[in-house]
Amino acid sequence: MIHIAVFVALLLVPVLGVLVWFRMVKIPLRMPLFCASLAAGIAALVVSAFIQYIFFLYIDIDNIFFIFFVRIALVEETGRLAVLMFLFALTNRISTVYYLRERCTAAAGLVSALAFGALESAWYTIESPRLALLRILTSVPLHAACGARAGRAAYAIPVNPAAAARIFFKTVALHGCYNYFVAAGGRFVFIAPILALTAFAAQAISISQTERLDESS
Repeated sequence: MIHIAVFVALLLVPVLGVLVWFRMVKIPLRMPLFCASLAAGIAALVVSAFIQYIFFLYIDIDNIFFIFFVRIALVEETGRLAVLMFLFALTNRISTVYYLRERCTAAAGLVSALAFGALESAWYTIESPRLALLRILTSVPLHAACGARAGRAAYAIPVNPAAAARIFFKTVALHGCYNYFVAAGGRFVFIAPILALTAFAAQAISISQTERLDESS
């Protein structure tokens, strides 16, 4: 019963928190796109899990950097970006005002990754409830930050592919470094929450601003 309560909390608390935050700072992300972004996060998780399963079956490379930066970070960020691009191609609900469009894609990417991170964390927490707080404070914000960057990359691809590539590979590097420091343990493990929370704060500040987001960062 406790496991179920933790599972539900991990799913609902971050989503409701972000929804309230969006309303407070007047982020123009309509509820249909908000819900579609949550569904996109679930789809990205399924896609990433399938690709990682293929890696596990057919690519036997036992290198720590390959595992953390390619099999996990690159695969998850590629799946996330692909699903977001598909979502944005299908919807016409994003504002036609330039800075609002970019702001919305970043916000939608954050919401999508929030669903991804919350589901992934809930699954790990069922196996070990003691991980719940750690996952909420590190993994969920990390995924949310990466999702916001993926949303910005998805928006930049048609107008500035080079900027989109820079955003994407920096995101993969961030995700890979987080994975590495979490696994390293010892005194290095404290670097992981610093990376996650700093990255999330940076994206939260950018999304909360009314100015146009900087594509080149």
